[in-house]
Amino acid sequence: MPTDAAEQRNFKIVFESLPNYQGTPAGLTVALTVEPSGGGPFMHISANLSYDQQYRSAALNLPKGSYKIKGLIIKDQNGLALFATPVSGSLKAHLVNKPLSVPMVLDHLNEVTMTLQVLVVNATDTPQSFGYSEEVLAAGPATLIPRWINKSLSGPLLK
Repeated sequence: MPTDAAEQRNFKIVFESLPNYQGTPAGLTVALTVEPSGGGPFMHISANLSYDQQYRSAALNLPKGSYKIKGLIIKDQNGLALFATPVSGSLKAHLVNKPLSVPMVLDHLNEVTMTLQVLVVNATDTPQSFGYSEEVLAAGPATLIPRWINKSLSGPLLK
């Protein structure tokens, strides 16, 4: 994978809303799992969240190419999963307009903006209800929310 700065392309994720969220985005992080369209290992990347008319990630970069966003979780500064975008075919997929995976092409120098929806992660939710695999759990259901994101950044996200 090229690491030459001239081959890097910027993108950001913009969210229509963070449902029922009353706080500021300070300390919130967007964690993404991205797969190169031509195959290859999944990449786990993250960025801070900010608010300027909309909630948005800081600029992210990847080498020029085509990708699929396969997983997206917004966590707080303690690693608690607050929001997630469901995967197509999951129980919660019908609750968003564009469930994952979502294609993304980074071929121009202009920054690409991807607009996605997220749903609140409730205490009763499981990773499977969003289409994520059991492996994202590091402990039992009582610690589901704090463990969702911590494990998913280092292990598989998807079924």
